[in-house]
Amino acid sequence: GETTADAASAINFQVRQAFPVASRLLIASVVDLDFVPRMFHDVARSAMQDAFYKEKETYLPDGYDPTGYIVIFPDWEGDVTTAFGFEDVDTSIGIVVLAERGRVLLAYQGDDPAEAAITTLRRQMMTAVRPDVGL
Repeated sequence: GETTADAASAINFQVRQAFPVASRLLIASVVDLDFVPRMFHDVARSAMQDAFYKEKETYLPDGYDPTGYIVIFPDWEGDVTTAFGFEDVDTSIGIVVLAERGRVLLAYQGDDPAEAAITTLRRQMMTAVRPDVGL
């Protein structure tokens, strides 16, 4: 949501520090915009573009291609929020970790979402290296 955008950027940065290579981990922000009337979609798109550049200036070191590291998707109908059972994402961020083929590894809304994601990702990577280690 609009009021959690800065927190989402900080969480993305925290996860990216743990997993710095964009080709190994795609991090994307999905913005729930179901409250935005159609006539204001262009305003919302402009705000997302501003957020892209702000995140680029704040978090991305020089020499990195921002299109590989900063991905923001609009969710015009709130489908993602609904699908994962998140509530009030304008005050509390939800985080989802998906495996390569879309299997949900984590859908979480609560304290320290970055740590929850990092822990899940590390477990998943250990499982890939050592299949006997379960999630």
